[in-house]
Amino acid sequence: MDGENTFVLYRIIRISQTQTRTVLENLQFMLQHESRFPNCEKRWVVNRIVDPKQEKQILDLLQRHRQSYS
Repeated sequence: MDGENTFVLYRIIRISQTQTRTVLENLQFMLQHESRFPNCEKRWVVNRIVDPKQEKQILDLLQRHRQSYS
């Protein structure tokens, strides 16, 4: 990408206990259906996930789709 404009799209995943299922379903949908954007790198920020089981589900999903996250 020499000389081309590039950008990073950050998405923040943060859930309350009542949102778990919805967030996982939405994340799955985005990972399966969202187009790739030219010259764009997508990164995910997994933030304030209290339940270790929920966090593992999110990280496993991101890893299966080869997504960058922190």
